[in-house]
Amino acid sequence: MIEQTDFPLLVEQAMSLPGRANMRSVIEKELLHYDILFTLDRKGLLDKLTFQGGTSLRLCYGAPRFSEVLDFAGGRNFARGICAGSSNRGLGSKSNGLMPRLGIIG
Repeated sequence: MIEQTDFPLLVEQAMSLPGRANMRSVIEKELLHYDILFTLDRKGLLDKLTFQGGTSLRLCYGAPRFSEVLDFAGGRNFARGICAGSSNRGLGSKSNGLMPRLGIIG
């Protein structure tokens, strides 16, 4: 996981690459996408989901497209209860979730 103290450093390192000097918001979202996917996987929430859409095309197949969202499909037999309540336990929880650790909410 990306720790709050590491996030600005990672953004600066990514922005130092050729052609990325004016892409701060895109780079920040990209790093958050990686951390969100890591957290979802670690909590077992990706086991029953299919990652799809523009971000999946870029991350999985190298498509030259930056996307703003993470899209998932659950399939025909997917039950919402599988993920119910999970979003606040690892990603956005005010006490120990991903977003507060990165200084986004607190």
